[in-house]
Amino acid sequence: MQRHYAQRLAESPIDRSPEDIFAATVENDTVPPSRARVYAVVLSALAAFSTCLLLVAFSARGQLFGAPLSVVGPPVMVSSLIDDLGSQVVVRQTVDETAALADLDEGRSRAVLVVDLSTTTDVLVIPAGQNERAEAALVNELRAAQALRGRSLEVQRRDLGRSPRTVQDLSSGALVVGFLIAALVSLGAGRGAHRVHRHATAVLALSLGAVAIGSALLAGWMAAVWLVMAVAMAVVLTLALEALFGWTGFAAAAALCLTVVWPSALGVDHLFLPVWMQTGWHWSPTGSAASAVLSAMVYGSAGLLHHGLQMMVWLVGGGLALCLARRSPRRINGQASVGRGRIGAIVAGFTVLLLGAVALAPGSVVADSSSAPLAPNRLSPCTRTPEVDSVADLNRIASMPGNAYFAGADVGTDVTLSDGRRLWLFGDTLRENAGLVRNSMLVADDRCLYAVVPADGGAVIPDRPQSQVGYWPMSVAAISRPGYDLVPVWAERVRQLGSGVFDFETLGPSVALFVVRPGDVPQLVAMKDLTPDTADVQQPVWGAASAVDGDWVYLYGTANAGDTWGFSVQVARLHVDDLLEPTHMQYWDGFDWSESAGSAAQVIPAAGGTSQIFSVFQQDETWYAVSKQDEFLGSYLRVWIATAPTGPFYAGPVLAILPSDLAAGHFTYMALAHPEVLPEDNSMVVSYSRNDVNLQHIVDDPVQYRPRFLRVWFP
Repeated sequence: MQRHYAQRLAESPIDRSPEDIFAATVENDTVPPSRARVYAVVLSALAAFSTCLLLVAFSARGQLFGAPLSVVGPPVMVSSLIDDLGSQVVVRQTVDETAALADLDEGRSRAVLVVDLSTTTDVLVIPAGQNERAEAALVNELRAAQALRGRSLEVQRRDLGRSPRTVQDLSSGALVVGFLIAALVSLGAGRGAHRVHRHATAVLALSLGAVAIGSALLAGWMAAVWLVMAVAMAVVLTLALEALFGWTGFAAAAALCLTVVWPSALGVDHLFLPVWMQTGWHWSPTGSAASAVLSAMVYGSAGLLHHGLQMMVWLVGGGLALCLARRSPRRINGQASVGRGRIGAIVAGFTVLLLGAVALAPGSVVADSSSAPLAPNRLSPCTRTPEVDSVADLNRIASMPGNAYFAGADVGTDVTLSDGRRLWLFGDTLRENAGLVRNSMLVADDRCLYAVVPADGGAVIPDRPQSQVGYWPMSVAAISRPGYDLVPVWAERVRQLGSGVFDFETLGPSVALFVVRPGDVPQLVAMKDLTPDTADVQQPVWGAASAVDGDWVYLYGTANAGDTWGFSVQVARLHVDDLLEPTHMQYWDGFDWSESAGSAAQVIPAAGGTSQIFSVFQQDETWYAVSKQDEFLGSYLRVWIATAPTGPFYAGPVLAILPSDLAAGHFTYMALAHPEVLPEDNSMVVSYSRNDVNLQHIVDDPVQYRPRFLRVWFP
């Protein structure tokens, strides 16, 4: 290059300065031919068109990806929504509605869902002026999820002072203006990295001034500052890319700055794009500029530091590339200039390093985020019941004729609601002219029994879709909340293998969560498997018994190693707000609570142990476990006693004799305690189930397939 310059200097007229000669050399060697300009324009148009097709393809699907949503409501409902919505919506949970609305006002959420279980209507608050298609997709997704729970959705719009859609259009326009200014310089006066004429500089300054004045008049001076910065960034990046990569770089700049207008023009929201594309847009120059302007004009200071720093990194990186490229012309007399690759590497490394630093800066961070459709329930007509004053009255009710919704069933675990009504949960249930369903629920008040009837007429805890897996209730609790009760029902997943009584396998425990408002119908709002499917009976079935004490729910798991008829018992616990979060379970290891399920200690041994399903309850300062010992083959109804919910439980006296008559094909099983039913000092009501190895006997006389009651005395 120095020899070339010296040769030109020696050959030049004496009145020309070295600077003039060098400028002439650069000008002669850098003015592009017409074909190069056409190539640049065509490549730019193809980039814009391909981006347009990509956006239209994803938008046409109408599927959201990672829409940020703040939910105000009980944690159990938030957990259920996360399961149902999957990756389409990223949920931020809070119990503070003011904080959730602040997230909305500052752009951290696209909507706020307020869930009040004391009513059947949820409120969805959405900023006015958002992308209509994205808003409709989010509303429809949430409305469908809540409708399946028997809940409706009311949409309210919140005015943020300025429409996000309008601001996105302004930021897109600023980037387009910046690119057009740089394009005029490059196409009209030669590649601007080598020589920006005084006239071009004046045009650039006047253009930026016009943008600033127009923005100030249209949206205020704060908006003008950020819009001018967006224009300047587009200019600098376009000139820098063109300097480093020629007209290929010019086309790349067009892809960055021109295609940003397509989402606004086509009504495409970036939430319709896959998460990896959203991330790329977020960190791109166009995404940084659009987000910074949006934060400054709509969301105040929220996220402005983060997005503003991103835009400054791109502006500084482009300026550095432009400065270095001006000192290293692309070609001199047809030979490639030195250092072009080195310049690109330096600028790329510098930009990545700065963007990594920006990633650590505070910004608008969104919190991280398979169940079957759930249908609203109704109550059957009233079945009149006599006044209940004794166990004989309970057995008289248990012998009443059946109806279309309930002919016979086993289990019969119960809980008292805040409004005084009582829920009864049953396992396999016969219905007149309707066959067998895996479970059912009755609601009892002082005058009537009502069956809870799902919309499809099936089990109240629906079977797993497209499978032979149903749910047998094991235990139930009621957690009082203002205006409603949360009623978790722990159930055992069961798969039918044949037509016989014992032709089934158990797969593990699940929890079904109901919401019951005073005097209203229990509605199933969520389901969750507590463990993966396994037929291994050595794994504890959590929820075989349960008890609520303060803010904790104690879950008792039963397991059988195959060497005894009885089941061993282990203890776990969950906070009442984490009923649908099995990963939050803690296990009693005999000394303290552990996070490891394998550390759970036996509080009742398997030898002479409980049935697979039993009862645990507290009276005064004493804890009691009640069960038929050794399952079907045992005869003794026994009580185990402890001073704490974690045991150890010591075997107490035999309370009753409940033998099975296996020779005749009759067996008794699943003895459950009902301490809240007809309570008396030093005694309690216990039920047990009856069945027959010949299913036809049960079908012919369903009344015998119902729990029986007795009163027992205990220490």
